[in-house]
Amino acid sequence: MVARFSSLGIPHHRFPPFCPVGPSPYQQQSLSWDFSPIPMATASNHRGHQWISSLVQGSRLLLLLVVSNPLLCQGENYAPYCKNQTGECRIPLQNLFDTATTVANYNYRLAREMFSEFGKQYGQSKNLTPKVLNSCHTTSITTPESKKEAENTEDKILFRLVLSLLHSWDEPLHHLVTELLRLKEASPDLLSRAAEIEEKTKVLLEGVKEIEKRIHPENQEKEISYPVWSEISSLMSEDDDVNKTTFYKMFHCLHRDASKIDTYLQMLKCRYTTC
Repeated sequence: MVARFSSLGIPHHRFPPFCPVGPSPYQQQSLSWDFSPIPMATASNHRGHQWISSLVQGSRLLLLLVVSNPLLCQGENYAPYCKNQTGECRIPLQNLFDTATTVANYNYRLAREMFSEFGKQYGQSKNLTPKVLNSCHTTSITTPESKKEAENTEDKILFRLVLSLLHSWDEPLHHLVTELLRLKEASPDLLSRAAEIEEKTKVLLEGVKEIEKRIHPENQEKEISYPVWSEISSLMSEDDDVNKTTFYKMFHCLHRDASKIDTYLQMLKCRYTTC
C-alpha cells in the first residue's frame, strides 16, 4: 500500500507475450542486452552517454517484463527458472539487482548533469545555493547520515527508504518536465534528461517493489509513507526569482536523492548477490 498515490500501474498490453527469462533473438539483435554485469562509461563522454542510454533501454524492457502479470514458463529453456508448482517464471535475483542498480546509477548521472547545467546557467548569478540547502521536500524522510551508517541499516529499512524516495518524486518530476517545456531558456538536453529520468523513475519504482516482494513478501501489505511535494505554485510563479529558485531547488534535491537511491540499491545488491 502507498500513503499518497495508488501504485503506478503499467498497462499489461505493452508487454511482449512471452516468459520474461531472457530476450528473444529479435531483442538480442535490437537491444544488445546480455544480462551480464554492465560497466559504466563516463557520463560526460557523448558516445559513452549514448552507449549507457541504449543499455538502459534494455534495462527498461527487462524491468517492464518483470512487473507484468505472472506468465507460465514455456519450453525447456525456461525450466531452470520454474521454481514452484505453478511453473511461474522467476528471473534470477542477480539479474533483477543488476538491472535496478544500472537504472539507478543512470538516473543519478542524469540528475547530476541537470543540476550542473542549471546551476551554471542560473545558480551563481542568482546566488541560489544558500536558499536551497536543507529545504528539500524529502528532508522529512530520515535517512542514514553516512555510508557507514547506511551499511549498518537493516535491509528492510533500506528497501522502504528507496521506495519512499522514489514515490516522493513521482509528482514533482511530472511538473518539472511540464514546466521545463514552458521555460524558454531550457536547452533540449535538459528537457530530454528530465523526461528520461521521469520515465525511468517510474520503471525503477516497479522494479524495486518486485525485488522487495521477492526478498520480503511480508512487507507487501505495509504502507509506504512519503512526503507530499507542495511547491507547484512556486514552480509556476511569474516571479522570475521564485521560479528559478524552485527549479534550482528541485535539481539540487533530485541530485541528492538520486545519489541516495543509487547507494542504497548497490548496498542491497551486495548483500544478496554478487556486487
